[in-house]
Amino acid sequence: MRFALPRTLAGCGGAPAEVNAPTTAPSAAPAPAVSAAPSTSAATPKPPTDPVRAAAEKALSCKWEDGEPDWDCAESKAWDDLDALREGKADATLVAMLGESDARLVYLAAKALSHTGDKYRFDKALAEKTLVKLEGPLPPKTQVLVAEVAGAIDTKETGFGDRMLAISQKLPIPSRIAFVRSAQFRNSDFFFASTAALAKSEPDEKLREAAIRAFWTGTPSDKGEEVCELWTGIAEDPKTPDVLGGMAADFAAWTNMQPCVKHFDRILARLDKRMKAGSLEAWDWPNVAEHLAGNQAASPAQRKKAVAALKSMAENAKNWTSARSTSARALLFVELPTGKAVLAKFAKDKDVNVQKIAKDLENDVKEAEKHAEQKKADEKKAAGKPAEKKPKK
Repeated sequence: MRFALPRTLAGCGGAPAEVNAPTTAPSAAPAPAVSAAPSTSAATPKPPTDPVRAAAEKALSCKWEDGEPDWDCAESKAWDDLDALREGKADATLVAMLGESDARLVYLAAKALSHTGDKYRFDKALAEKTLVKLEGPLPPKTQVLVAEVAGAIDTKETGFGDRMLAISQKLPIPSRIAFVRSAQFRNSDFFFASTAALAKSEPDEKLREAAIRAFWTGTPSDKGEEVCELWTGIAEDPKTPDVLGGMAADFAAWTNMQPCVKHFDRILARLDKRMKAGSLEAWDWPNVAEHLAGNQAASPAQRKKAVAALKSMAENAKNWTSARSTSARALLFVELPTGKAVLAKFAKDKDVNVQKIAKDLENDVKEAEKHAEQKKADEKKAAGKPAEKKPKK
């Protein structure tokens, strides 16, 4: 809309006549023209506030502690449930928020991108801004989230793979862990070699564990053989920390990757060696036996050895309670009669801690009995026989 400005019109004698002439006599010098003040109705309207940013700003009113809001607060719940965040619809706004000076807004944006971000992964400009943010200083919790977000950037679409790896290697351990998990899942081919190197020999146990775990969901389609050998080799290496060795062996025993089947005998041999080496403190090695005993790809002889190993670990008084309890519970589900017999002995043991195992697993016995009945019914159904009806009491 145009504002009205002072103008002149031609008079009768051709001389200009001033419109809205001043009531006072004019001076020798002409008075300066004064622009008319714009009316309220003519003011330029403010651009509408982005609903995503508006919701984030409302969440700032919640109580914040240790870098994050009270998630029971109504405003933070509303932010977390915002439909506009889903499926990457707000990625451009969220990436822009990463550049905010208010660390709380940066945290909210990073968390949302880690949960629902998608389009930024393939947009080179948005990916670039994300990496720049990761290279700068960030609060620890926010940095972990941004590292996870950065790891998911698509290396093929953006060409940022080498840069992503270089940035990640300079991060503190918690953020490197987040990056490795994300990058190996989203870009399994590109990061295979670097993640495998971490899994084999990374000095930091937590980072090494993250790398070993990353292949559970991040094994490239053509790398099954290499990953199975990697897990088995880690388990067999005497220098591997016990927990990591048991975890690697368990992945090899539990996975449905066909190449791992040929390693089952090596896994059983390593389990036997570990059982003879001394007391077991945790549940990692019992888990190996449980998953081999229940793996239908294992041979009957291999499953039999795994069951025997579970029984031995449960009954070995030198093992810690956690290892004995895990072994006894596993027995209930892979060979119910054997498991019940072990628990019957536990109930009469002179050690009150062992008695407690039997007491604590009472509900598991009932669950295992239902599991066994269902398994029997499924087998009969598969064989074309009607399932037996349980007699009413």
